[in-house]
Order: sequence, then structure tokens, then C-alpha cells
Amino acid sequence: MRRLFGLSLLAVLTLASTGFEQRAFGQADETSSQDKLRILYSNGFTFTAEGLPLVTVELMSNQPAVRVGGDDAVVVMPDGDGGAAVDAGPGVWTISVEKPTPGVIREWTVVSEIPGGGADVRVQMALWKERGYAPKGFEVGTVFGVEGTVFDSRKVLVAVAPEKPPLGKKQAEALAKKHNIETSVYRDLVERPRGMVVARHPSGVVVRNPSVIWFAPKNTQATMTVFDVEHGGGGSQLGAVKKETRPYYGKVYLTIVYDGQL
Repeated sequence: MRRLFGLSLLAVLTLASTGFEQRAFGQADETSSQDKLRILYSNGFTFTAEGLPLVTVELMSNQPAVRVGGDDAVVVMPDGDGGAAVDAGPGVWTISVEKPTPGVIREWTVVSEIPGGGADVRVQMALWKERGYAPKGFEVGTVFGVEGTVFDSRKVLVAVAPEKPPLGKKQAEALAKKHNIETSVYRDLVERPRGMVVARHPSGVVVRNPSVIWFAPKNTQATMTVFDVEHGGGGSQLGAVKKETRPYYGKVYLTIVYDGQL
């Protein structure tokens, strides 16, 4: 997610060239919406019922409102798969946030990255304690297995000197110079942003859900239209930010980014 105060729009795709994640609308699911929200914020890897890995791709962020839908019906799932499903027919849903509360972030200076963790983490923690800091370890990456093959990208970040944004970069540069090491900044989400995500349909149907709402095409083989998708403006796409209406397979969900927008 890029910055704060806005909606973040993300697409969930299966890692398969054919077939899409199958859904059974209205089936019971013991996982609560808040549990699912925690899963979205976690480093875990998730799979479909058929064992296909799911990948989340951010489409855009920092949006005061987002429009999804079109001539084909889009199903709204406040609690994600297995929960309630709202089908208001064809039309464009407009999604916004009511009463947003920004999240709390601390920017830590990463002084060591240790693949797999282990004894080297304890050595680094002890070293930075001796230097007068209160180090903390953050495990990032994930581990999963596919047909007997294990993929492990986990590593432990040893970090010190937390600061409020945007002071972390300056702190990291100062510690790099002082100790003659390479540093980076790790953003730790201390408290998730909150708010009521509201989806409105032109028929008058309104769906509200805390912090996140999922959308999927009613026809699982069809695409879903997202309006005014921002692209360009940085990285390899230097130039002015542009907007384009685009179709997507799979599901999309909208959640609140750190500053309270979508």
C-alpha cells in the first residue's frame, strides 16, 4: 500500500493459467470477518479449495472513492467467501469510507537481515543491546509447500530506534553513517486503520462492513470492471498519473490504508 488516508483496491488472482476460484455463495464459514481481515494483513500464503495459491495485487490506493461493476452483475461479499452475498443486479457500485481512523505506524531502522533466523539473530540482538539500543526482531516472508517442494522466503529483520513517520528514513541514514553499515526502514503497523467501508448501488442498495468489502463477478468466468484505475507516475512508468477503466478476472477487495482512505 502506497500511502495513508484512502481506500486500497486489490485484486486476488489464482496462480493458474486456466480456471478460477470457485465460490459457493451463502455457505457457512466459521472464519469471522475480523479473522479474515487479520489474514489480509498477515504474511501468510493462502490457497483455493483446489490447492491453487492466491496472489493479491494492489490496483491502486489513496482513493476517496472507487467504482466497481458495469453491465454485468457484481456480487458484494461483506465477509468474503463463505459469508453473505448481495446481488443487486447490473450497475456500478460506488465505495467510500465513513468515519475513518488512521492507523498507527512506527518506522524502525533495520540493521541486519538474517535468512531463516536462528542463532545469528540472538548474536545481533545482543550486539545492538550492547550498543545501547532496544532491538526488536521482525519475521517477514512466508513458507509453503507445493507437491513436496518447500518454498521458504522467511527472514528476520533486526531493527532498532523506532520513529514516527516520516522520521524513520532520517534515523536510518544517521545510524548507517554512525556504524558504517547498510540500513533500511521497516514500517511496523502498530494499530490497523479503522472505518466503515460503504458500497452504494444505483438501485438504492447499500452495504456496510467494517474495514473491508469483497467484490466478485456473478459469472465466475467473467471479468469485473474497475473504473479510473490509476497508473504511471513513478518507477518504470515515469510521467503523469493517468486513469483507465480496466477489466479484471478473479475477485477484488477494498480495504482502508494507513491514513484512512481506500
